[in-house]
Amino acid sequence: LYLSMDANFRAQQKDKTNDPADFHLHSGGTYFREDSAFREYLAAVGDEHEASTCSRFKALNVLRAGRYKNTLVSGILSVMCACHLFFRPNGTVDLQKGERYTHADYALAGALAGTEDVPRLVLTYDVNCQYCRRFSVRFAERFPHISPDHLDCIEFLIPKMHLLAHREDCQYLYSLNFNPATGRTDGEGIERAWGELNDASTSTREMNTGHRHEVLEDHMDEMNFKKLIKLRKHCYHITLHRS
Repeated sequence: LYLSMDANFRAQQKDKTNDPADFHLHSGGTYFREDSAFREYLAAVGDEHEASTCSRFKALNVLRAGRYKNTLVSGILSVMCACHLFFRPNGTVDLQKGERYTHADYALAGALAGTEDVPRLVLTYDVNCQYCRRFSVRFAERFPHISPDHLDCIEFLIPKMHLLAHREDCQYLYSLNFNPATGRTDGEGIERAWGELNDASTSTREMNTGHRHEVLEDHMDEMNFKKLIKLRKHCYHITLHRS
């Protein structure tokens, strides 16, 4: 199974008065993690500051002060299939004041549900050279229900375009080109998904929390459904031309 993880800083939510009567009708039932449990997790984990030994990506630093002034949510982080670009169920979380491993861990833990029997997992993420360093320790502390053996089968790689901004040793150790059985996967497909989802961001940033989650999930669901329908036709044409 090939997975990609990335953040989208355009899917914000403005800090404004929320309607207390507005709530998510099926919180945690589709793509976003259940909101109250996620907030409890953030409160329990607290702030984390881990120095980077490689490139200075946004995931390793609090976003520039003032850039997201008056925002309640600074973006979203999602996990999706790296080959066919399907959003994973329970693999999306909101970001607060930038992107942290705290957010990535929680999104990935949700996205890994149902993959216990998968013998091999490949995960691409912009900062995997840093993210993987204490990965096992963090998951053992925060998600003890996930088997360590299952986590050990994860291979951490970096998307091909983002890899060029890393140190030279990272470009060898975390390259999809040098990893067995990855084919021509580039790991950048999730960026293309953001391009489509961003069409809704100017509207959803004005919405209440529950309404915003439902609308974003509707868009994710539509994107997944269209791919599912078109994938059948695509596979048919490939088979036809090869026969």
